[in-house]
Amino acid sequence: MTAVRFAAPHVLSVTFFPKWLPVLQRQVGSLPLNVRSDSLGCCCEALEHGDVDFVVCFVDARTARNGAYGSLPLSKCDSILVGRDKLVPLSVPSRAGEPRHRLDGGSETVVPYLGYETACALGWAIDDAIGRDGSLSRLRRIVQNAQADGLRCMTLLGIGAAWLPLSMTHQDILNGKLVRAGPEHLDVDLEVRVFRANRDLAKRSEAVWREMSAQSMTRRRNTSEPAKMLAVGHIV
Repeated sequence: MTAVRFAAPHVLSVTFFPKWLPVLQRQVGSLPLNVRSDSLGCCCEALEHGDVDFVVCFVDARTARNGAYGSLPLSKCDSILVGRDKLVPLSVPSRAGEPRHRLDGGSETVVPYLGYETACALGWAIDDAIGRDGSLSRLRRIVQNAQADGLRCMTLLGIGAAWLPLSMTHQDILNGKLVRAGPEHLDVDLEVRVFRANRDLAKRSEAVWREMSAQSMTRRRNTSEPAKMLAVGHIV
């Protein structure tokens, strides 16, 4: 039986798919599902060339509300909202429990900042947030990395502050290994969306798309307000 093929950036393969795939299997039955984990650019190329049926990726919720997706190459594709997360500015704590690298003042004249590569959708979201907030002018990006887990490891080593997915770092926060580096208004809300190419898919893939669309619309009708973010990420 031919598998329904997904592609997703590495971070979602770690944080989102382990929770979402069992939910999807209950909705569509025991169809074989294949998940390719790669950079966003490679995921988009795979969709364009017909090597996968769907791409699942993060989208900046602020731009998505306006029907736009920033620099995302998939912006002209149909999409379905399937989850939510957020990027939170984090730092290792000092001995007093305060963030070692503060974004909202403190003794540092320059704040070392660990950022995403420019080809990464998370990087676009953070660059937009930094550009809109004059209080972040003291940030100095000292590292770029396409992988959120790589930035998490460097943040845990105390190299600098970073915006990291809450779904990936909630245990670090609960255990006191990481603390907020800035107030909540610096958080970046994210949507998890499934994109499809503008072409006919195999029968099984079309059936999965219809089921995902129906489930998304049902949840929207059954809630009177936007779904609240859970501590470990939220599947809508």
